[in-house]
Amino acid sequence: MCFAPLTGWVAWTLAGVLDGGRVELYRSPMAGRDGGLSEGSPAFFYGWWIVVACFVSMSMAGGIGNLSFPVFLKPLTAEFGWTRAQVSGGISAFMLAIALTAPFVGRAVGLYGPRAVMIPAAVLVGLCLMLLSQLTALWQLYLLRLGVGVGFTALAHVPVNITISRWFTRKRGRAMGTAMIGAPVGGLLMTPFASSCIEWVDWRLTLLILGGLLWVILVPVLFGLLRDTPADLGLLPDGETRRPADDMPVYTGVGEGISARDTLRTGRFWALIGIYFLAYGCLFSVMIHQHPYFTDQGFSAQHAALLVSVLLSASVISGLGFGWASERYDPMQLAATCYALGGVGIALLLWASPAVAMVGFVVCFGLFFGGTTPLTALVTGHMFGMKAHGVIYGFYQTVICLSGFVGPTVMGFIYDATGSYQLGFTGVSIGLLCATALMLVVRARTVLLPGSVAST
Repeated sequence: MCFAPLTGWVAWTLAGVLDGGRVELYRSPMAGRDGGLSEGSPAFFYGWWIVVACFVSMSMAGGIGNLSFPVFLKPLTAEFGWTRAQVSGGISAFMLAIALTAPFVGRAVGLYGPRAVMIPAAVLVGLCLMLLSQLTALWQLYLLRLGVGVGFTALAHVPVNITISRWFTRKRGRAMGTAMIGAPVGGLLMTPFASSCIEWVDWRLTLLILGGLLWVILVPVLFGLLRDTPADLGLLPDGETRRPADDMPVYTGVGEGISARDTLRTGRFWALIGIYFLAYGCLFSVMIHQHPYFTDQGFSAQHAALLVSVLLSASVISGLGFGWASERYDPMQLAATCYALGGVGIALLLWASPAVAMVGFVVCFGLFFGGTTPLTALVTGHMFGMKAHGVIYGFYQTVICLSGFVGPTVMGFIYDATGSYQLGFTGVSIGLLCATALMLVVRARTVLLPGSVAST
């Protein structure tokens, strides 16, 4: 029950630390030599409370709705006699829901604001988890996980990305990184919590508890803290203010960039679709199947959950580090680095000595997992600007979540056919190294124009 205060304190503390420096990343060509901005910011910009709200939303949506759910795989197969492929398809069905709804959620957030979308979504996810506790048939698993996916879409990456991008420009990298690490922090806390609850009581009561936590914690946090734009409070992004004698326009990033229609006509948009499908398909395949992989290797369920938690700890460090680094270095090159780390981590897991395998995997794959999510959002803005950011990012979420549906299901079929994860994990390692090379090729053929909008 200390989940909300703990995650809120972590986010608030990080926000306070990150608010200390000022690093300029996005500059409008119209902003002049000093950008027309002054340093007369409030002592603590309210935008960092927005980061806290987004962090808690990511942590509870990601930790409860997604990352902790693989611990239910074996209990479900044991009770109902379903294969791992069948259960993996049910667990991953929420990815299909995200894929179908992400562009529409992006547009809805743009039209009605984050509050109007995220608060009802928290109620929906909690309800679906409670109904899952009454599960009796496979079709119910699929249907309710689709419902979780719809709610997750409206709670996590798409609205959080849009909200953070509205409140921050120059500090967008660190703000995005802080908000997005909510997902691994949630997984870090909720995976062992869910595993222990299953051991102490059963999986049905555990789902009731998880659904209730969303209602009693996340809904009040969103209602109390979340605001749609800085203008709602009479503020500007990053907490900046105009100089009294200066009538120059302040660059917010909103409205600058490429339209959604023009984006669809660019080769780099479609190239990134292929890269994301490959990279995230590999990511989700491992994230869904790592817990049963560890137990197959002889670890107890709780020790397997602990290993997953260590991996998520590495991802927290990675999300902060890569978010901050993106304000100084090319986010596309950083994304390629993330993919390479993931490929190396899987290779170590399969072929290194036992001690090196476990340490290498949880560190390298954790860095990959934590860094790739904020970098995907930042690469999108870096490449196409903010004019149609929500819609474009929604399209990418569709592709990412289709890969999240296909990847774990294929991994389950490979396991059922071979009785081992060796072949499937080998494919993941190769796939991530290919994604690394492809991202570097796209970057090499991309020219960055003023305002951080790319052209080819």
